[in-house]
Amino acid sequence: MSNNDLERQRHHLTADTTAHNEREKLLMRISQQLQEIYHLQKTRDRKKEDKRYEADKQRDEEDKENEAKNDWLLAAAVLDRIGAIFVTLIFVAGCVVFFVLFVKHP
Repeated sequence: MSNNDLERQRHHLTADTTAHNEREKLLMRISQQLQEIYHLQKTRDRKKEDKRYEADKQRDEEDKENEAKNDWLLAAAVLDRIGAIFVTLIFVAGCVVFFVLFVKHP
């Protein structure tokens, strides 16, 4: 082999090594970017999960408040009905007393 042939082979090997190193660097950068994307996705999923948990917690609190409100509304309706019955009874009794007093004692 001549010096030219050796020089070409050395140059070819150097070019192959350089290309290989560049491919390795590119693969490393791609790997790092994929890891960053993975971590960002995990963080995003965690945040979504936290928001979902907070929303569920708030919904549960609102449900409890609504349940208590409905209980008070029911109690108020019962008291209202009792009051209406009481007033009706007093009105009917007053009318009966009025008619008895004025019909028997004119």
